[in-house]
Amino acid sequence: MSIEAFSTFIFVSAVLLVKDKRSGMFSAAINEAGVGFFGCALIALSLTGMILLAGPTTGASLNPAISYAQTELEVKFMEARAENDDFWRVYIFGPLCGAVLAGFCSMGHSAALADHGPQTKAE
Repeated sequence: MSIEAFSTFIFVSAVLLVKDKRSGMFSAAINEAGVGFFGCALIALSLTGMILLAGPTTGASLNPAISYAQTELEVKFMEARAENDDFWRVYIFGPLCGAVLAGFCSMGHSAALADHGPQTKAE
């Protein structure tokens, strides 16, 4: 569960960092102009890294909706295996915890930048 939570935290944090207007100015911009390639590269590299980190152990789900859909297909239609408690703990609760923690950290980061970050020309 901790591997899925950590991987999801890093990936969602990268997405939120790039998508936030103020943070994106420092992470994916040149001369205060947003550069889409850098944002895409940051997101793609963080996803690749998290897949390499969590893939061998958990399969690197990182998304509870995909995990649930795949498990339902296996259990109901293919009758390949039975659902167990590890599924809910690892593939549902782990990524949800990581995503919620990333959201709270992003809110804190945005607040810190607003109050104590570098001043922009408009300010």
